[in-house]
Amino acid sequence: MKFIKTLIIALACVFAMVSAQAQESATNDTTIYTIVDEMPQFQGGDSALVDYITHNVHYPQAEKAQGIQGKVYVGFVVEKDGSISNVEIKRGIGEECDAEAVRVVKNMPAWIPGKRNGEPVRVSSMLPINYKIVELPPPPPIDTFQRVTLERMPAFPGGEEALMNFISTNLRYPQYAVHHNIYGRVFVRFVVEPDGTVSNVEVLRGIGGGCDEEAVRVAKMMPDWIPGEAFGEKVRVSYLLPINFRLSDYAPEIDPTLYTKAEKMPSFPGGEIYMHEFIARNIRYPQQAREDGYSGTVYIKFVVEVDGSLSNIEVVKGVGGGCTEEALRIVKIMPKWDPGEISGKKVRVSYTVPFNFRLQ
Repeated sequence: MKFIKTLIIALACVFAMVSAQAQESATNDTTIYTIVDEMPQFQGGDSALVDYITHNVHYPQAEKAQGIQGKVYVGFVVEKDGSISNVEIKRGIGEECDAEAVRVVKNMPAWIPGKRNGEPVRVSSMLPINYKIVELPPPPPIDTFQRVTLERMPAFPGGEEALMNFISTNLRYPQYAVHHNIYGRVFVRFVVEPDGTVSNVEVLRGIGGGCDEEAVRVAKMMPDWIPGEAFGEKVRVSYLLPINFRLSDYAPEIDPTLYTKAEKMPSFPGGEIYMHEFIARNIRYPQQAREDGYSGTVYIKFVVEVDGSLSNIEVVKGVGGGCTEEALRIVKIMPKWDPGEISGKKVRVSYTVPFNFRLQ
């Protein structure tokens, strides 16, 4: 009996030593992970994070006045205690905007740390901060779609023929629209101001595929018009301009080749590490797959277009229980990629991403 008691005490001591060593190992783990069992998150979730950024980011006036806008991608590490470290710019848009984004990230409150095997660990993360110029609308113009008497309508310098020549010279057919057989007429509405400048450019009716954005771009770069007149004075006048996208006119200029390899392969914003982080943060293991014991790798193939958008999304190899559908969903919500290039030109490239579903 005494031997048995001694054996039990010895085993307990061994167990305690092993547990202590395991805890010490977890405590001393300084590895920075990109994917863990439980990814770190902002206190209160994504909506609280968006609210924090919205209320704390200040648009630098100097760069705003220069028209600098876009997304700044900030990388950082969420430490084991939830604090933020290693803050750095992964992709910026301007010195002041980048510095402001770093300031906001550094001032974030502690996050809920990521966990691996139930223990808090250091995890890298990336946060996009969007700077967008929003212009307040000026006083309403005289609307030519209402019955208003104008002594003279606004006119493009040189007349209608000069306007058509300007559009045909400057318009670029979006490659995505060409590849997807998108064509038709985009109706762009804008205001010709009393000094002839063009403002308030908007799409009244579009066709998609990047054509709407291209029509707006061309309208915004038009030279000053001859302003309209009413009651002997120059006035603001709303104008509607149809812009035609005809495949027969522009398709020969587009390289329709779909490449499988390129000198510069397309990549997720920030690189492969951030793609894995994006997948880990957004993917959900389907409940049906868990219950039925489905696991494996889903292979999704798609095309990265020259503008970075993803198209032709298809399944190369699937897994049951809803895993295939979940992988498709993740690809469809991905942001635009950095497109592939050959000889300095952006090209369409086919790309395949594996999605691993493993039951723990």
